[in-house]
Amino acid sequence: MIAPAKELAGAALRGLLDFLLPPVCAGCSADLYSIEPVRERAAAIDRVLCGDCSNTLRFLNNDGCQLCQLPSVSRLCGRCEIESSSLDACTARVAFEGSAESWIRAFKYPRSGISGLLPGPESIAVALARDLAGMFDCGSPDLVVPVPLHPNRLRTRGFNPAATLARAIAATTGGR
Repeated sequence: MIAPAKELAGAALRGLLDFLLPPVCAGCSADLYSIEPVRERAAAIDRVLCGDCSNTLRFLNNDGCQLCQLPSVSRLCGRCEIESSSLDACTARVAFEGSAESWIRAFKYPRSGISGLLPGPESIAVALARDLAGMFDCGSPDLVVPVPLHPNRLRTRGFNPAATLARAIAATTGGR
């Protein structure tokens, strides 16, 4: 009985915030309510990018080989199966090119000063991580662990980007 009340209160609060501060595209600042999604995408991306900005991304086919993205009936294609790689367990939601590269670099290396506080790049990176985590039916992990950041790099950046993404993935998959 308490859970539905919490969900209702959360929905009411989100509605009030959307009314007072309408959501805008993290890429171009267009009003997200005035733009219909151009194609079917995962919900997390729809909440942060308009159709035009989303169309600048080359979404990868995660149904194929997880390394080279070529069509494959198994996790790895025949060529990648033979050639071992340290990236065997890696996958990506979008190709690291164009606007995706710019947004990811802006997330990892924010500018100093007030211009580094813009939430757009982090919103996009978190949405892509959530979409990717939601694509795999692996159950709920016990723990999601970010790659540690060297203390000097942590001091320079002021945050650990991998920890930010790990928190988003844990929230999506039900892990800690």
